[in-house]
Amino acid sequence: MLEPSYPGAVAPERTGTFVSDGVRLRVDEWGDPAAAPLVLLHGAFDHGRGFDLLAPLLATRFRVVSLTSRGHGDSEWVDVYDWLSDVADAVNLLHALGRPVHLVGHSRGGGQATDAALWAPECVRRLVNIDGFGPPPEGFAPADPRPLPVRFREYLDRRRRGVERGWRPYPTLDDLGAAPRAEPAALRGSPRSGCATSSTTTRARSRAASSGRRTRSSRAASGPGGRSGSARPGDGCAFRCSPWSGRSPTPGSFPRRSPRSASPTSPT
Repeated sequence: MLEPSYPGAVAPERTGTFVSDGVRLRVDEWGDPAAAPLVLLHGAFDHGRGFDLLAPLLATRFRVVSLTSRGHGDSEWVDVYDWLSDVADAVNLLHALGRPVHLVGHSRGGGQATDAALWAPECVRRLVNIDGFGPPPEGFAPADPRPLPVRFREYLDRRRRGVERGWRPYPTLDDLGAAPRAEPAALRGSPRSGCATSSTTTRARSRAASSGRRTRSSRAASGPGGRSGSARPGDGCAFRCSPWSGRSPTPGSFPRRSPRSASPTSPT
């Protein structure tokens, strides 16, 4: 990508590739690699370098990691795109970082950041949703024979309800998780954890235990090829970042699934 040309923008200090479910995704970084991580998720039709102005301001306190979604910028293209795959990519990155992060998303990225935080609360220290929104109840609906004005009116009503939810203040992630959701029920669950356990995770497990269920985060993590293992807190960058890391790209922790699947496949 080209160097930034607008005032105040700063090019990334490090660039790299993160592999999630076999898809190569561009990551850009600013700040001290040893600092607390802060992950940025961009909006639709944008890319990770859209944060060239904001990232250097945050980099005075954080290790800023900006992820470019599949099919955007320099990230790899795929045949089919869907909301859950993008959320899974974000959750894979959170696990790879190995410690709770500050998660910031804008517009479409804000909605996906919210779902990622609900999916893996043990990996999120703080969530910032900037003008974010979520998908319709079943993602993009199949062909509908009803007149376009009828369908579009329903879609706008769903978007309005999503905005009302997004703009309402929630003191904690637990309060947000208890609010009515338009997303598939699969996003309520938490996948296996590669991050340090937080008080949010403890409360989630307590709720699951009281209802006779077990969260996926209580299971052992499974690394590439089905081997047991997980990222250790403070283990640093699990993807290839030049020039300070010589590690090979690491496959994402989620198993492959059909893009039309309503929920991720349980780990084996």
